[in-house]
This record gives sequence, structure tokens and C-alpha cells, in this order.
Amino acid sequence: MNRTGFVFGLLLAAFAVDAQAQDRSRVQYLPTESFAQLPAGVRYPEGIAANPATGDVFVGTFDFGPNANKLVRIAANGKVTAVRDFGGAPLLGLGFAKGQVYILNFGASEVQRVPANFDASTPVETVAKIQSIGPPAPRPSGNPDGTSDLITFASAGFPAPNGMVFDAANNLYVSDSF
Repeated sequence: MNRTGFVFGLLLAAFAVDAQAQDRSRVQYLPTESFAQLPAGVRYPEGIAANPATGDVFVGTFDFGPNANKLVRIAANGKVTAVRDFGGAPLLGLGFAKGQVYILNFGASEVQRVPANFDASTPVETVAKIQSIGPPAPRPSGNPDGTSDLITFASAGFPAPNGMVFDAANNLYVSDSF
């Protein structure tokens, strides 16, 4: 793929399980097409969300430089309609609820949001600061030969908000990859 222009082929539903098949492991591959091209200098798309009312698609980037991270709004016709700069803070998960784009700002360890009709200067609101919960306690794990190993987990102590989902009551759940 061309990294300077990175063609962002929206591959949602690139495959589907054949619901009529007795063998549920069969996969039917569907044709895909390129939906939009990210602007020059915008690379490494990571998070994606959509506004079901308008068809707008939102893309966040995870770029450790030299380029700044961006939140991009793409209209249903594939045209880029807004780009918001987030500097060096990588953006992971994105979500959409009640006219707002929710952002898991990995660099700031925050849940943030911005109105769906944002532009380059729209203020970003911090909804929650993600606290480090630390690694789980070490635990023994038995082996088939009767011995056991002590499983320990390392953590940088830095929270890493990664994915999000809203439930039917609009409660937000966030995963932490560390």
C-alpha cells in the first residue's frame, strides 16, 4: 500500500459466515472497494467509528512520528470533511454516541469526546482519566508433568485504553491493553 496517501479501503464486512451452511466454519468472502483516501501526511489508521444517521466515518491514527496524530471525518460519499490534530498523542479506540465521537487517547490516558460535526479548531472535552490498575498478582500454573510454574505479569504502570463499546443504556466500557 502507498504509505504517503494510504488508501483506506473500508473493509467492514469483508467476509461473512454463511448462515445457511451446516458447517459454521465456512467463510464467504465478499467483494470490497476503496471507500476513501486519507489526506497526505495522515497515516496508520487505528480506530474507526461511524454515525449511523449521516453515514459519516471517523478515523483516529496511531503515529509515533514524525507526523501528528489526527481524527478524520469522512462523509458517506468518501470525501474528507474535517481533520482535527492531536499532536503526538496516539488515538486508539473510537466510538459514537448521542452526536459525539468518543476517543481513547492512548497518549493522554483519557477518554475524550468531540461533537461529530467537529472542525480543526473544535475543543476536545476530557470525559475520564484512565487510571493504571497495575498487573494481576502472580499465580501458579500447573503443568502436565505435575510441576508448576509461577506466572508473573509485567506492566509499565501506564494505562493503555484500547477499545470501547457502549451498551443499550449508553454506558461506556473501556478495555486496557496493559
